Amino acid sequence: MEFVGSGLRCFPQLNNDVQTWMIHLGQFITGLGGPVAMAAPPLVSAAWFPPEQRTTATAISSLACYCGTALSFLIGPAIVPDAGTLIVNGTAHNDYVNIRRNLTDSQLQHLKNSVMLLMYVEIGIVTFTLICVLIYFPKKPRHPPSITAATGRLEFNIGLKKVVRSKQFWLLVLIYGVGTGIYGGWCSVLDLNLSEFGVTQETAGYLGFWAVLAGAVSGISLSM
Repeated sequence: MEFVGSGLRCFPQLNNDVQTWMIHLGQFITGLGGPVAMAAPPLVSAAWFPPEQRTTATAISSLACYCGTALSFLIGPAIVPDAGTLIVNGTAHNDYVNIRRNLTDSQLQHLKNSVMLLMYVEIGIVTFTLICVLIYFPKKPRHPPSITAATGRLEFNIGLKKVVRSKQFWLLVLIYGVGTGIYGGWCSVLDLNLSEFGVTQETAGYLGFWAVLAGAVSGISLSM
């Protein structure tokens, strides 16, 4: 899903309307892979680690993705320039609402090329990861680290039917989804949210980087 979703965002020759739909579809498919990635760490730690190491192993694998999120706050501004700082007619514009009309054709094309370069970098990372998974991704270790690791699990369909009928499950989904969704949506456009306060894209990137990194480090520390 990550590979397909990232790939759908890499068609620069399409017109704006079609490309907008392709990007949204790609983001939707990428989002579908999120719950799978978030649910995997406990299963992986249960299969590969003894009981005394599972809490830390789960925390590290669960929060590792946030390290990638933190890096995105630095990689994005490093590849794509801040449109608000581009010089148009001798002055820098910080009005993001009207910035589009102030850009020259060459500047707009430069921004588009930079965005596409970022998309290519991301699909490259995802493709490399996918190839590694296809080449070697063992389901479990040869020797179970504990008795519980060797215990059989419920089949997916049976487990799914049980959780969808549980009110407590849906309550947890709502609590987690609202908190994560609001934070993820607001944080992903942090530079736009802070632009009205005169905060540049680069500064917003560093704020997002250290905020996410601090959350990941504190989460791992509390698990030890």
